[in-house]
Amino acid sequence: PHAINISSKRLREKYRELYRHIDHTIGQNLRHGINGILTKAKPLFIDRFVCTSLGSFAVEVEKCGTNTDINRPLHQLVAFVMMKEVIDSHLGTRNCPVYFQDPAMSAADKELLWSLRYTVIEDPEALGLVGATTFLYTPCAVWNHVQDLLSEAKAYPALYVGNDIRFYWRRIQFEKDHPGVEDYLHLSVAEAESLWKNVFEPFIAKKGLSEDLPPIWYPSKKTDTFTAHWASH
Repeated sequence: PHAINISSKRLREKYRELYRHIDHTIGQNLRHGINGILTKAKPLFIDRFVCTSLGSFAVEVEKCGTNTDINRPLHQLVAFVMMKEVIDSHLGTRNCPVYFQDPAMSAADKELLWSLRYTVIEDPEALGLVGATTFLYTPCAVWNHVQDLLSEAKAYPALYVGNDIRFYWRRIQFEKDHPGVEDYLHLSVAEAESLWKNVFEPFIAKKGLSEDLPPIWYPSKKTDTFTAHWASH
């Protein structure tokens, strides 16, 4: 494992630097995107936020060095904070609990989240927290983790932001047509099709509506695009 040498104080400084950077670049587009989704998703009720699979902010800060380098976990945290600000203004969720889970988190990561008044939980506690009134944020999660979250949930989340669930079916078709090219699914095609039929397809059918959020741009010009899924009424 990578040694964590960055102090909690320095990590909080890097978070604030990146927040300001994103606020002055893509922040307006990101807020506008989630605002539009909330307008379309009415009526919507959220009473908790569950966030998983971001990784370690501290490790990535150490690797990157400056806020202008790629730091996916910290970018994804800032994106969540900005989305939550918009959700709070729409739905009055400012005081609702926020839970973060990732086994890679260091002490510095946890202290950063605590400073934001978020709760850090241990794997697999998130599985028991996802329900019909949850905002589920799981950017760039591996598919088997998304599967666990959705299949173990008490009910599908009110609003999901993460991988585009529809992409899983497209990927199955690609691997059927190009066997052995890349084991992206980490399952046989038959197993992946069963997972789609039993978990992901019912989720898509239930949610009904989806939309990509504005992409998060990194200085290297690479991007992450997350998709929101919510129920039609």
